[in-house]
Amino acid sequence: MEATTIDIEQFRNIEQASLHFESGMNILCGANAQGKTNALEALYLFANGKSFRTAFDKDLVAFGKECSRLSLSYHDGRRDNVLSLRLFAGRGREHRKNDVHIPSAAEFMGSFRAVLFSPEHIGVVKGGPGERRLFADAAICQLKPLFLLSLQKYNNILKQRNSLLKSAENGRSPSFDTTLAIWSAQLAREAAYIAQEREHFTEAISQKVAGFFRHLSGGEECVSMRYDKRLSEEEYLRKLSENTEREIAAGATLYGIHRDDIIIELNGRDSRLFASQGQQRSIAFALKIGEGMLSEEISGTSPVYLFDDVLSELDARRRARVLEAMDGRQTVVTTCMESDFDGIAAKKIRVENGAFFE
Repeated sequence: MEATTIDIEQFRNIEQASLHFESGMNILCGANAQGKTNALEALYLFANGKSFRTAFDKDLVAFGKECSRLSLSYHDGRRDNVLSLRLFAGRGREHRKNDVHIPSAAEFMGSFRAVLFSPEHIGVVKGGPGERRLFADAAICQLKPLFLLSLQKYNNILKQRNSLLKSAENGRSPSFDTTLAIWSAQLAREAAYIAQEREHFTEAISQKVAGFFRHLSGGEECVSMRYDKRLSEEEYLRKLSENTEREIAAGATLYGIHRDDIIIELNGRDSRLFASQGQQRSIAFALKIGEGMLSEEISGTSPVYLFDDVLSELDARRRARVLEAMDGRQTVVTTCMESDFDGIAAKKIRVENGAFFE
């Protein structure tokens, strides 16, 4: 998988730009707030279908403009392709692949694969369970786009079920029990599938992460991961059926995959509690590299790696090991310190006020 060109119009502070990438290391150099991360964000939209910085498309459209236009040319290992996106400041967006309209984000995802790591991703290790669920879900969606449909269905059912539970705080309607049973059965079915995929993903990526982290730490430390906890459809349904009074009191669904976690341990101890800030950052980095390695193993082609000003946070030894691991893989890196890459064979693109100079 290689990105060749991205064309950007009216996106964030980028009025118009066309960036061309080499097959190896590509470095976007410039001061803060010039547009380096905006270019990475545009690339990632084609892989994940959404921004890693905002939940709203209107935030991506340049101020005072009606829409952004993005086009990505890439090679997927078999053929050249073109993906295009139009993001509207109002509502809605338009997806196309090779000039054919794609009706949904779920169908759009999976064509172009990329792994992103930014400083905020340390939250996957030190943050709450929601951060780790989001990490796993985003990775699985690129590998299995239909997983996104199940997530969307689960969240819609959960919203309806929670609304029903809240409505019962002042007394149950005649149809309450029947309606709740329908929502519970549907929720349990989706939960069992999502939990199964998350557990399989966790088991597979754990091996990749452990291997890379050993390399990164010089064999001195060990990372392990496990999903907590997967239930069967019958077990989910039983919990949802046997605790109605508690859920009415809480006004929310208390059981399901929206409360699960992925446990990450460093040398057998919870990394949230016992790992230092530097160790947590290294674990988070290893998670993203592991995600890429798993993607490459399943698909047969390496994803594009996007690093947002993170290599400068590693010491020289670890930075050298990361660059060694990236050899032969396309990487796009942002940095304020071009000197960090002295001696590295790379294409360098200078960024100033939303303009790019190759």
